[in-house]
Amino acid sequence: MSVSAQAPLRDTEDFTLIDEWLAGDETAFGRIFEKYKQKIYKLVYRFVQNPAEAEDLLQDVFVREYEKIGTFNRSSSFYTWLYRVAVNTCLNYKQKGFKKNEMLSDNDYVFDRAQKPPGDWQALDMDLRSALEKLPDKQRATF
Repeated sequence: MSVSAQAPLRDTEDFTLIDEWLAGDETAFGRIFEKYKQKIYKLVYRFVQNPAEAEDLLQDVFVREYEKIGTFNRSSSFYTWLYRVAVNTCLNYKQKGFKKNEMLSDNDYVFDRAQKPPGDWQALDMDLRSALEKLPDKQRATF
């Protein structure tokens, strides 16, 4: 099955969940959250580079989704709309002037270092973070 043939099925599944949610089935919201929480967490984490702040932003994104679901007009995929809500939430957060946090400690990594090849990870990590910090927020959202 081609990618284009799979997209409408995914959208149909999302639209069905949205319809159930709007009809009063609160568990449908929970299923949407479970389906997208990892993707949205990764996105917001790239903005703030801090697990605790990313968790807070993740909550904010889904609160906004809950409040704004009536504005979703189905002209795009649900994930596209949710992604935009997440990016806007992050940009608003950064505009409010959050305090820049210290670099993550070795215990805070959200990935498993054992799955990566050996090397000087601390130096690479610092170089990558430095380069990402120089990008405008909108461009940083793509990483």
